[in-house]
Amino acid sequence: MKAKIIILLLSIITFNAFSQNVEINLSEECLSENNFKIIKGKVPYLIVKIKNTTEKDIYFKNPFLSVKNELPNFTSVTMHSFPVRNRITKKSKLKSTYKHKAFYLKIGDVLGFNSLEVFENKSFKRKEDRDGEYWSSFINDDLLYIYESIRLQKTLNKKGINKKLSLFTDKDKEYISLNEIKNKLSFSEFHEVSKELVLKDKNNIDIMLNKDIFCFLKKGESIDLKVNLIGFKLLGGVYHLSLGFDKFDNFIQYRNKKIALPLKHENYYLYQGKVESKNLKISF
Repeated sequence: MKAKIIILLLSIITFNAFSQNVEINLSEECLSENNFKIIKGKVPYLIVKIKNTTEKDIYFKNPFLSVKNELPNFTSVTMHSFPVRNRITKKSKLKSTYKHKAFYLKIGDVLGFNSLEVFENKSFKRKEDRDGEYWSSFINDDLLYIYESIRLQKTLNKKGINKKLSLFTDKDKEYISLNEIKNKLSFSEFHEVSKELVLKDKNNIDIMLNKDIFCFLKKGESIDLKVNLIGFKLLGGVYHLSLGFDKFDNFIQYRNKKIALPLKHENYYLYQGKVESKNLKISF
């Protein structure tokens, strides 16, 4: 009899654990403000709504650390004979070669180092060359170029430097080269250094559970994260967006070591269940 009661209780616990999950909804929105002077009209944004539909207050590592100040980060894994950053110094306008193509984008930090990647096929596989090495689509390089230009231009504007990168159309500003920017900005301003996830004190390591890196949601609460899509609109094309994960990480990476997150922080429980989401198609 006791065994049957225990089995029944375990079944109830298991059902409750998986019947309510965190929901992530993807939608598109256009904002009228356009401070980037790259495209005409409204700026498109991807709205990522994360909702806690469980019965507990939860926390989890933000799966969108690749998006800083609403601007996505792309890392080039394409083989080049020159650094991608040097493309920022080119005066020629970026020409679209993707207008009538379809692409597939996994949303989230799917590469392991806080970056997004666009694929040319549903299988999310990189192309293979004759030597068996893999490389990504050139569209990732163009997106990297666009968003790094925006980041650097925003920093120049904030510091009151009346100069512009070649991508921008401001008629009242003179062109500035990448080498000039390096001389005017500090290392952290130029590279936009990421915040540390952990704080090391002597031989002890404490995880810094700050709101820049972790999300804290009470029961029924939701948050909206915005991703600027100006680069996608500039290039054109059709994009099939989907999550690059079905669970949140229960650890953080620090110097090639995985450090487990605490199961409870204050009154928030670490969420380790499934993440539910539907795909989204956006055309430009």
